[in-house]
Amino acid sequence: MLVLLVIAVLVVILIVIFIPVIFVLVVLVLVLVVLILILILILILGLGPAFGLCGLLEIHLVPGLQVHLLDFAIEVLNLDQLGVLVHFEHAE
Repeated sequence: MLVLLVIAVLVVILIVIFIPVIFVLVVLVLVLVVLILILILILILGLGPAFGLCGLLEIHLVPGLQVHLLDFAIEVLNLDQLGVLVHFEHAE
């Protein structure tokens, strides 16, 4: 009877020790598998410019290093003659 009690205590101790260890190992393996799958998808599909604006931003890294950025003009604001009008009731 005492032998069965000792065996039961040892089994409980082993279960208490090894279940968290096995759980942690399974979680780590799953995280690694997900990270590897994400890296494979990135390598297969490629990383386009941010938000998928492939037509607006084009970069070619070749021996000649050709870089084409934004196919449309950007207007620069002219703020040299900027004025601020204040109504006379709110002047302080």
